[in-house]
Amino acid sequence: MEEQATSTSAPGDGHHAGAAVIERGEKLNQARRRLFPHALCVGLLTGLLAVAFRVCLDQGEEWRKHFLIWVHTSGGLGAVTLLVLACLVVGVSLWLIKALCPEASGSGIPHLRLVLSERGQLNWRRVIPVKFVSGWLAIMGGLCLGREGPTLQMGASLGAMWGGSHLGKGADRRTLVVTGASAGLAAAFNAPMAGILFSIEELHINLPESAFFAAMISCISSDLLARSLLGQTPVLQATINQIPPLESLPFFVVLGILCGGLSWLFNHSLVFTTRHLAFQSFRPNLTKVLIAGSTLAIVGWYYPPLLGGGIALSNRALTGEGTIAWLSAMLVLRFLMSIGSYAVGTAGGIFAPLLVLGGILGLLTGEIAQHLVPTAVPEPTAFAVVGMAAVFASVVRCPLTGIVLIIEMTGHYVLILPLMVASFTAAITADELHVAPVYDALLESQLAATATPEAITQPTAPS
Repeated sequence: MEEQATSTSAPGDGHHAGAAVIERGEKLNQARRRLFPHALCVGLLTGLLAVAFRVCLDQGEEWRKHFLIWVHTSGGLGAVTLLVLACLVVGVSLWLIKALCPEASGSGIPHLRLVLSERGQLNWRRVIPVKFVSGWLAIMGGLCLGREGPTLQMGASLGAMWGGSHLGKGADRRTLVVTGASAGLAAAFNAPMAGILFSIEELHINLPESAFFAAMISCISSDLLARSLLGQTPVLQATINQIPPLESLPFFVVLGILCGGLSWLFNHSLVFTTRHLAFQSFRPNLTKVLIAGSTLAIVGWYYPPLLGGGIALSNRALTGEGTIAWLSAMLVLRFLMSIGSYAVGTAGGIFAPLLVLGGILGLLTGEIAQHLVPTAVPEPTAFAVVGMAAVFASVVRCPLTGIVLIIEMTGHYVLILPLMVASFTAAITADELHVAPVYDALLESQLAATATPEAITQPTAPS
């Protein structure tokens, strides 16, 4: 009798289960169709804003180069002008953040995670203009910050703007915030797959399945627009003539361990400086501006390539330039400047500074390895490419995003095995050293500095 009951009930259960699967699939398809035009529009808007930001930054870099040439030909007048303008640019950039939109400071990713967890507000009317101008001034002025953080937060703000106008509140609007953030990363580096993976690995908030479809549409559209306007040349220029031999893999493991150790130093230093230098009163902020401006003036006078986002310095590492002594000095100086720049509190990301550090550390490791075993390391520049992904993987703790990001930025798919070996070794090393992912650590530090999470966004009104 039990067997008969089982046999008669099974078809019914199977029918209901199959119907539930079909219904779920239909709901998912409906959500995708509903989100498609909105994700497309958010991606296009984000791509357009990202292009404008990149063009302004590139122009700012050119202005800084020509200005520094004039400074060196003008003697004392040039030196005084350099100091005054450096302090002025940093001061205005910081004032915009402190006075108008505190949540636009830094990369904006910790604040974005608060928004997605519904513990913070995203006031796009303030975030977009303040982030754009503050980030442009800071990076043009020479602070070692990246464009990806501002672009990512501005993309998320465009998603909030579009969602608020067309979808109201709810899961769909949060989905557009994520798609805008993903599209911002995609357009900043011509890296659509990295933008999608970042939304999965880093912005791991409870969202419906349709959110990742929307992120794909947004990343594709933003990257397509950016490539149409700026070209398809990879952001980073590296020449790799052959696949690294299998005998070199142990050295890539060593590189991963070194990158994991660097992540421990970087994350602890970044949290310490942001926590203890996040001054609120006017006078300490003025002191911070004077110190930052003076540092930028000194570096700009003696070695300008150290200033700014560092793409040129990254490309130099990828061409294999520099002795071991020069690379060691650049690694230390750029590390200190990256930590100090973020601690100032202006708008700016850490992706680009991480890539610079990873490229220098990777090339340094490759040069030493080539001296030890020349046959196993024919091209040290391959280590520079891999080092970028490994540092990113250990600091941010998003190894897949780091691997795909570097592949898309350089176009070197032949390095996939060394990239995986070094990146996952770096991430495991960071785990073993109990290094918190950098955005987790920054968010925890940010929350600890306020009485309640809502206090972080107190200056802004609900969007």
